[in-house]
Amino acid sequence: MCKRVLFTTAVLIGLGTVARADTLAGGPVYGGPSSVGGTVTCRVFNAGQGSLSLDTREIVNNAGGVVTLSFDTCNVGIPPAQSCAYGGPITGNFAFSCHMFEAGVDGIVTGVVEIQSSGGTVLNTVPLKKF
Repeated sequence: MCKRVLFTTAVLIGLGTVARADTLAGGPVYGGPSSVGGTVTCRVFNAGQGSLSLDTREIVNNAGGVVTLSFDTCNVGIPPAQSCAYGGPITGNFAFSCHMFEAGVDGIVTGVVEIQSSGGTVLNTVPLKKF
């Protein structure tokens, strides 16, 4: 019995950190009429010690439309102390929200939803929240 307890304890210690999964979301964020022709971007920073994976990355507008992504650097694992972004064009006078599913070891993630004008000026940002 004692050997079984010691073996189980050793296995659990050997597993190290436990993987976790959370939903990250931000928005709605609105940039006004001058944002039409600009870009909506979801930016994420991995502040944890382990690699981070973002699944189900999506941007939606307040009319329920899904934004077609024109760039996505979050489609690979994100190492500690690194960031990524994904986004798409603003084709109408809408507010936007980002949604993603985060799987990582310690789940220390920050980020924002950002609205830029067509000239690249940041018009508005809203922080991501973990749920």
